[in-house]
Amino acid sequence: MATAAASEATALFAALRSGADALCRLAEEGSWTDEAARVLADEVSSVVGLDRGLVRAELCSRALGDARVPTLPPALAVETVVRLLAALAPVRGVSLWASGDDCLCAAGTPSAEAPSLAAAALAGRGGGQGDALTTPVRSRGRTAAVLVLDTAPGAHPLCRALAAEAAGVLALVLEREALLERNGERERSLVEASERRLARLAFDIHDGPIQIVAALGLELRLLGDDGSDAPGRDRALRELNERLAALEAELRELTQTLEPTSIARRPLDASLAGQAEAFGRQHGITVSVETVGDLEGLTPSQRIALVRVVHEALTNARDHGGATDVRVSVRGDRRGVTAQVTDNGCGFDVASALPSAARKGRLGLVGMSERMRLLGGRLEVESRAGGPTTIEAYLERWSPPATAAAFTTASGARPVPAPA
Repeated sequence: MATAAASEATALFAALRSGADALCRLAEEGSWTDEAARVLADEVSSVVGLDRGLVRAELCSRALGDARVPTLPPALAVETVVRLLAALAPVRGVSLWASGDDCLCAAGTPSAEAPSLAAAALAGRGGGQGDALTTPVRSRGRTAAVLVLDTAPGAHPLCRALAAEAAGVLALVLEREALLERNGERERSLVEASERRLARLAFDIHDGPIQIVAALGLELRLLGDDGSDAPGRDRALRELNERLAALEAELRELTQTLEPTSIARRPLDASLAGQAEAFGRQHGITVSVETVGDLEGLTPSQRIALVRVVHEALTNARDHGGATDVRVSVRGDRRGVTAQVTDNGCGFDVASALPSAARKGRLGLVGMSERMRLLGGRLEVESRAGGPTTIEAYLERWSPPATAAAFTTASGARPVPAPA
């Protein structure tokens, strides 16, 4: 008897789990219809031999609790939650409101009072009236939206429980949407910062090397027309050679910021050593580089990102910290590579300085962090007034899965590509 009961329970849970999974697949594939959801629920009800309404509510609850729902695109996730309730809960209509006149999504036949009920709930008044039920969706300590259900008579308790589950899912979805919007704003800020940097680079080239070249050309022409003695001409030529050497160093620094392919081809330690030597000579700053461990096996993107981060850290130490000594330490192990840049500059308060710099368009640290994030790494900044400042970048090693070839042969799927 006990064995038979256990088998029945196992079959029941398997049928409910399978039904909830099918509902989530309908949402993922964009093939959702209320009728398809109800038919599926009724099929499960006939298999398990339980009340149709009870099975619909249980499937709705299980689908709402599925981890896939909050990860759908925000608009689709909101629509899925609302339509799950409308199709399977004992309601006539469901709607989600951001204000009394801003309906985010609706399904079924919401009541005519839904806008006013939502407005009252957003203002913190009431929990519905009659057969209507309002449930706040709270995010970051405030009511971000209100779910309004026009319930069937006598179904308030069940609908309240399902609405509470739905509100929890919707809170995650709305928070994720807000994060995506903030990331979009940050990406736009980064693009604008890159455009400003390119414009500044154009001015640097125009006002620096191009002007020097023009002046040198003029002096060479004057020297050719000069009838002075040989010693005077030799001295002038030596001065011109010195100025040409300075121009070469300046142009090398500029081209280093423009040609990532040269960094991608060189070993990481060689790129960093060359960068430190050029930077120190150009700006009169002592820059030491220490490399320890295995620095091989990095992808071109990883090498470029680490060199760029170190260069930006050096620039910040010079421009904002007034540093005279900078230490660059790079360590590699089997898990990844860590690059640490420490300067003896004046330092800063990280919590207050970063938002201020972003508002002023100085997004160096934000750009460094974004480089690491895009490659699955991280960036940490430690500083205080009076210094020192330490910037640490970390990237995990990437290697193709050992079973990629066998997996491709067996399933026809493609192995995961290396970072570009």
